[in-house]
Parts: sequence; structure tokens; C-alpha cells
Amino acid sequence: MAQTILDLATQYPWVLTVLAAIGILRVAFKPLCAIAQAVVDVTVTTKDNEVWAKIRGHWAFKGFEKILDLVASIKIPKKK
Repeated sequence: MAQTILDLATQYPWVLTVLAAIGILRVAFKPLCAIAQAVVDVTVTTKDNEVWAKIRGHWAFKGFEKILDLVASIKIPKKK
């Protein structure tokens, strides 16, 4: 398996770049969203809550979040 991955990486180095970019986005996106939500929750004004809700409700944000979650997440089946 490892040799197959190394062979593919040698033949198609752009795939590693794409996978690294997806991984970096995944690592950065979730904590940044959590920080933004925490800031919105702490502030007194409700204007930022409305703006953040509008951003999170936008189709582009939802699509990006779903694609990133689908592509860059490891799904572990729940034990029964």
C-alpha cells in the first residue's frame, strides 16, 4: 500500500499538493469557525450574531463546509 502511494506521488506530484491543501484547510477552517463563534457569543451586541448567522447560512459557506468535511474527514463507524 505504501509503495503504491509513493509510486502515485512520484507520477502525479500535484495530487500531493491538492491533498496537502485540503488537509491544511481542514485543520485551519474548523478552529477558525469555532473562534469566530466564540467571539460572536461573547460580545454584547447582536449585530455580529446576525452577520455570523448570515455567513453560516450562505450556500457557498455551507457547500464549502460540506465538501471539506466530506473530503478531509476520516469517518470512523460507531460501535454498536
